[in-house]
Amino acid sequence: MDAIFAPLGLTAPQFSILNLLAGNAPIRISDLADLSGTDRTTMTRNIGILMRLKLVKHVAEEDKRARALDITKTGNARLREALPLWEAQQKRTVSRLSQTDSEILLRILSTI
Repeated sequence: MDAIFAPLGLTAPQFSILNLLAGNAPIRISDLADLSGTDRTTMTRNIGILMRLKLVKHVAEEDKRARALDITKTGNARLREALPLWEAQQKRTVSRLSQTDSEILLRILSTI
């Protein structure tokens, strides 16, 4: 899956992080890790890369001692570029399934 995002300089996990941030920011890194089902160490490493790329930034919370994450304008633009690539890959994957298998998959996915 990483190969489809390579032209944009992203990996699949980084795409997922941008997608989650777009809908949940501002959010603390530990909450983002929980939301994504990723351990905090892996999340921190990916966030560091996304920050160096200026796709993610820290923002202050009401509690000045805490910091949250937000997606930048550049991050939103990169996400908009990546979404059609992800959608095309999803269509290719589903097209390999029979109609029955596709319906079963969608039913399973809707429960998680």
